[in-house]
Amino acid sequence: MDDTEETAATPYAEAIGPLPVLRDTTTHAPAWERETSRMGVADSAAHALFRGVDPISPGTIFAKQMDRLPHALVPSLADLSSSITVVRRRREVGYFRRFSSFSEAFHDPVPATPSALELVLPPPYLLPPDGEEPPAPYLTKARDARQGLTGYLVGWHQGEYSSCPLALRGQYYVKAPQWWPDYEVPYGVMAEPPLVLTYAREELRRGDPAAWSVFRAEWAVSTAVALLQAYDERRVVLLYPPRLRDWIRSVGATNIAADARGEPDDEVEGKLLALLRLLDELPHTPAFVERLTNRAPSRRDRAGWVSVILEEGSTDLEGLLNLVGRRALRDAFTRSLPRVREGAEDRRRREK
Repeated sequence: MDDTEETAATPYAEAIGPLPVLRDTTTHAPAWERETSRMGVADSAAHALFRGVDPISPGTIFAKQMDRLPHALVPSLADLSSSITVVRRRREVGYFRRFSSFSEAFHDPVPATPSALELVLPPPYLLPPDGEEPPAPYLTKARDARQGLTGYLVGWHQGEYSSCPLALRGQYYVKAPQWWPDYEVPYGVMAEPPLVLTYAREELRRGDPAAWSVFRAEWAVSTAVALLQAYDERRVVLLYPPRLRDWIRSVGATNIAADARGEPDDEVEGKLLALLRLLDELPHTPAFVERLTNRAPSRRDRAGWVSVILEEGSTDLEGLLNLVGRRALRDAFTRSLPRVREGAEDRRRREK
């Protein structure tokens, strides 16, 4: 692969012209005209979506998506996807070309479980902030779109989704599979949807085995990263469902924790495995969820995490490993129950 060609991408404003300003409708039509004059995009699925959602003013639908993509880049033709005509940010340059190569070599049905072999991008996956991360509300809206019987899998960049009539969504978006609830993260978890959903949306809609294999592996990595970040930043353990934990294990903590050279970070790997073991031992029952909810009834996310208090003087990994073990967990939750019951009693008094 030619690295120069793969990394060739130019800021959209430099290559095409100014981005449309969502609140300035006078910028929509000119921006759309510039966009449609680009080589290789006229017949794209992305443009079909914009035209289909609003045949009269597709420029406005285009503006709703581009409003979320201030760092948009124009890729090389080899890296140009039909599902989106830009690259959302620098770290995603080259993704579609890599996926295309993977897809061409993939001739098998979707494996029983995901593995690192289906990851299109190489490590590292635990990346420092680069100023191009999606804001939390974008990730929350993407999660909201996945819920319910009519849920769809959408990227965080798809600000136009809410403008698409319900009757048309099946033509342009990926329907959430029936099995999805078993792999969904709790509300409030900042896990990015898989990259393949952005750059190979049409392949997913068609049920392409290669695309769905990549989707599962990337979701396992994204949720594992969110699990680690939530622990590092907030000292909480996110309450992932068992089957999602199985996917993370299947891809492998060693692979998820690898650095740019592909070498595993023993500390991160140990931390991820300890978090998964800790989750295995937590009581995932309706009563437990109710107790968590009662701690802060006004917080929609409260049932999705538990706090972790480490022994004084222990490292992150040592502290987590000390918590793993049914006796330690039982003692910890026994100590917490009086406060939970008190909160529930207070709520009953308020309701009276």
